[in-house]
Amino acid sequence: MRRITQTKPNCWSVCLACLLDMPEEDVPDFVGMTDDYPWLDLAREWLADRGIAVLVIHGGDDPLNALPCDLVAANVLWVAGGPPGACDVERSERHAVIYRGGELEWDPHPSKVGLAAVHTVFAFLPISPADIRHHECMSGGYPVGKLP
Repeated sequence: MRRITQTKPNCWSVCLACLLDMPEEDVPDFVGMTDDYPWLDLAREWLADRGIAVLVIHGGDDPLNALPCDLVAANVLWVAGGPPGACDVERSERHAVIYRGGELEWDPHPSKVGLAAVHTVFAFLPISPADIRHHECMSGGYPVGKLP
């Protein structure tokens, strides 16, 4: 996983660039393309072209309780969305960071304050499980058959 610090208000796209180990400029600014949630449809299309599906869990004030326990317990990378950390009042009402299991792994914002709360979970899955054999897992794991 790359650790990219955002240089413009595009945290969700920067999180994708980090997870996909791509340069920030290679990932479109989906949220900046529209003012409503259709941005997620654009992101789904872009990800599908790369063999990736996104599972979105909206959990009100505590979606971590709605998460499959394997996602939180495992060494899995996923994107968390919610209000930025309480001390960071200058920023927008929404922010995205990367979690590994149940812990903050990376905040792409220069302040690195994370989220005040996790309201939305974005988990990424291969569209075809057979693709896992050909690529390293986004969790930093090993390809199937290449475990240490």
